[in-house]
Amino acid sequence: MSENAETTSSHNNSTSNNHADSSASQTSNLDKMIRKIEMQKSQLEMEVRFNKNMALFKSVAPSIYEQYVNYQPEELRLSYDKDGYINLVNYKLDNKPVYASDPKEFTRKQIENYEKRPSLTNISFTKTKEAEDDHFHVHLINNLLDDYKTLSVSKEYHLNTPIGLLLVTGCGLGYHIEELVRKYDVHNLCIFDPHKDSFYASLHTVDWQPIIKNFYRKGRMFKLYIGMSTFAAMADLKLLTDKIGLHNLVYTFVFRHFSSKKEEEFIEKYKKEFHVQASGVGFFEDEQISMAHTVSHLNNRVKLLTPRPSERAGVPVFILGNGPSLDKAVAVREWIESGSTAEFRQGVKILALSTVSPEVTNLFEEAGVAKKPNDLGELIIDKEVTNARVPALPLCNPTVTNTGLAFAIAMGFTEIYLFGVDLGMAETEQHHSSYSVYSDLEKKVEAKDISHLADKKRLYDIKGNHSEFVKTNAHLDQSRINMELLLANFPFINCYNPNNGVYIEGTKTIELKDISLPSPIANKPALINALLDTHFTVPETNPITEAYFIERHLANFKTIKGELSLPKKVKDITQLHSLLNNIYLKVKNLKNTHPATTMLLRGSISSYFTLLINNCLFCKNKDEFQQAYQLGRNAYMEFIDKAYKYLKDEPLRLDNTQDNTFS
Repeated sequence: MSENAETTSSHNNSTSNNHADSSASQTSNLDKMIRKIEMQKSQLEMEVRFNKNMALFKSVAPSIYEQYVNYQPEELRLSYDKDGYINLVNYKLDNKPVYASDPKEFTRKQIENYEKRPSLTNISFTKTKEAEDDHFHVHLINNLLDDYKTLSVSKEYHLNTPIGLLLVTGCGLGYHIEELVRKYDVHNLCIFDPHKDSFYASLHTVDWQPIIKNFYRKGRMFKLYIGMSTFAAMADLKLLTDKIGLHNLVYTFVFRHFSSKKEEEFIEKYKKEFHVQASGVGFFEDEQISMAHTVSHLNNRVKLLTPRPSERAGVPVFILGNGPSLDKAVAVREWIESGSTAEFRQGVKILALSTVSPEVTNLFEEAGVAKKPNDLGELIIDKEVTNARVPALPLCNPTVTNTGLAFAIAMGFTEIYLFGVDLGMAETEQHHSSYSVYSDLEKKVEAKDISHLADKKRLYDIKGNHSEFVKTNAHLDQSRINMELLLANFPFINCYNPNNGVYIEGTKTIELKDISLPSPIANKPALINALLDTHFTVPETNPITEAYFIERHLANFKTIKGELSLPKKVKDITQLHSLLNNIYLKVKNLKNTHPATTMLLRGSISSYFTLLINNCLFCKNKDEFQQAYQLGRNAYMEFIDKAYKYLKDEPLRLDNTQDNTFS
């Protein structure tokens, strides 16, 4: 009995297990079917989303569409991970997932952490040497900087404010971009991702239409740096100051989605060169001087650079840079007269930018000038010269060595040697060559506190040409950056750098002893004259009188004044930011129709607006905000009044700044 009972019991258990196994198998199969259907549905949704996004980019950004219409991933592709989430996997690394967990949850936590401690960069401001009493812009800005120091406001950074520029590195699946744009008041968005595969994946996972739509509004901008090198992306980023105004860049919010080597490199380069955004915006008196000097050169029929790229100079050219930047000193005449004699200058031809004072060109037997880009003088030449196409001289600032390099390339030289173009120094080195005439002026320069490298507090380390590091400052570093950008456009040029200063990408590092030069030029004066005849043209213009100039170039400037005012009171930072954007864009957008208005006002307006945002954006309370606003508004409105009075009285007054360094 017991055995039969046990046998029966054993048989019943087996039957039960078979039923359980069958049921589990059916459930498992059902789950698999459901999962398969879900995956098919998800796959279909992604295909539909991709097609929708591609149609969008075909309409608004054809270059993106062309890149991805037949694109095949090179490294990263979409896949379902072991937990069933759509992920990016690296199929060159055994399908290693890019996201360690659910990408949406990863993104949520990342943004949550960013909200607690937002990462951003901030441009700092220092006072500028006041060279001339009539240059009221610099005086007003210096006073405003002093006034803002007295506020002693402690800033607490947060995201609940107008975000002038958000810089995102890493596109990934795009969930973070979608969320950041949805949650915050982002006015300008730049996305850098060196991996084209990531953006391709995001075209399947997020709807780009609301993102794009958010930036298709006045005062908004959206840029994609996808698959670009750090160098190319940075070159474009440096143009943003003019496009959106420095006030939108003074605080740049940086959101790092991934930390790949290339993205790290991009962020480091951006941080190092961020200060360049604050330089070169110009100011009212600077543009007025350019305007007046350019008109004088045209009336005096000074030759203009009109290069012929097909003409190649078959000889080497030396660019010597042993002195402080002449472009930094408004009064260049005193520097030339103190560093050379009339006898020394006999037979010397001077090449300069159209902004240079006529008093300087008059010191030489023959002169040639070039259009300075993004400058009011450039626009006047475009309107007044009828007999020649006159291109601007690119990347010719901020030092005279930049001007020299730009001239050499424009005139067809392909073998270029930089001597004394250090742009920095080891801590123990002197500032100038002992053979340079500038070494005799060094003590006076330092005594006046205008030597570029005298202020040790503003120096920082940078890669050296023949050493690991040298010391430089923001001004000289910008000179390096602009040389690199210029040389990148001419890869066939051999530019040799034997100096012990900074490393300049695009040049060939060489030891002095290894330089091998051809035989001396047999008839150098004849060659120089031939180069000038080839690349310079006497401008054909009618005489430009003050009355003619006012009517032709300044009529709009006189009528727009009422639209530039800031109200006595503003509600909050959002209203202020909107007001500043509207005024800046109003002035900027006049460039094609009324360029003098844009160029005279844009730089100075940008300075005041930048200081306003810098000091108002993160105020803790309404009282602090109103106090910071009133200080900035008062200085800005005083500037507007003075600028209009100045141009009413003497619009074409030549600069009469006297440099007392050598007195």
